[in-house]
Amino acid sequence: MKVYPQTPYAYHIRRYINDNNLEGHTFSLPEDKKLRAVIRGLSTDTDPLEIISELKTHNICVEECHNMINRKTGAPMPLFIIICTKSVNNRSLFKIKELNNMKIIVEVLRKKYGPPQCFRCQGFFHSSKYCTRAPRCVKCAGDHLTKECTKDIKDPATCCLCGGDHPASYLQCPKNPNNMPKKEKNNNKQVDGTVFASQPPPAANAWDERSKTQANNKIQKPTFVPRQIALAQAKAHSQAVQPVPTSSTSQSPQLPSSPIQDIPNLFEQLRDPEVIDLFNSLQTFIQIAKQHKTRSARLSALFQYIYSDSIQ
Repeated sequence: MKVYPQTPYAYHIRRYINDNNLEGHTFSLPEDKKLRAVIRGLSTDTDPLEIISELKTHNICVEECHNMINRKTGAPMPLFIIICTKSVNNRSLFKIKELNNMKIIVEVLRKKYGPPQCFRCQGFFHSSKYCTRAPRCVKCAGDHLTKECTKDIKDPATCCLCGGDHPASYLQCPKNPNNMPKKEKNNNKQVDGTVFASQPPPAANAWDERSKTQANNKIQKPTFVPRQIALAQAKAHSQAVQPVPTSSTSQSPQLPSSPIQDIPNLFEQLRDPEVIDLFNSLQTFIQIAKQHKTRSARLSALFQYIYSDSIQ
């Protein structure tokens, strides 16, 4: 059974477990977690009490300090682990560069490889500090703590997790979560004995089909022709369509033209492509004046129109 407290006050279920001698384990609150650091540079024969008293002069309150030991050889290493609360003063521990007249380096304690393992029940993903499960020995798989084990060092170890001839803390143990085969994802859901299989993915991508449809429906834009060339072509076409006046057989004296006779010539000139283009420009000026409310916007639009005309 798993219990998920929603508030720190409800987290005191751990006290209920301890008072009633129940088997189980809990996790520590984030505010209860300790600051762990490692000091490099001190000799192996340094007394941990001296380190604690020296750090106290720097306003750092240390709860635990001990020398780290090599697991393979059992020899002490020039490394000292420091455990203290996460306070503002204790965080200045990493700024200390000298201790006991020796240059040191303070680093964060490196995380262990693989998932955390309890030293009491040899279970994974929790600590032995808040574990009240039945103890299991890491060497002989007995129902006692590891420190109470009387197994001879020459006798082979027995794993309490898989029964193999290795300790329970062996990283290659088949019961280690890192070595267990990963479960394949099953998309089929079962409700009341009925299996619902998820639909297979579509054969064609909807986005690809959409892009192809847009490409097919796209209207081909006409070829861009510069403005001067278009005017010249329109003028040449109008000159070609205009009828050529026929010469009369009888030569009559030319009379001076009257204003009434010049009116058709004016209408013919209004059909000239250059005159039509000028009227289009005036229409563009009117549109700019009506669309834009401010003078700066009108001047900007007018400048863009003139600039595009000069590029053409």
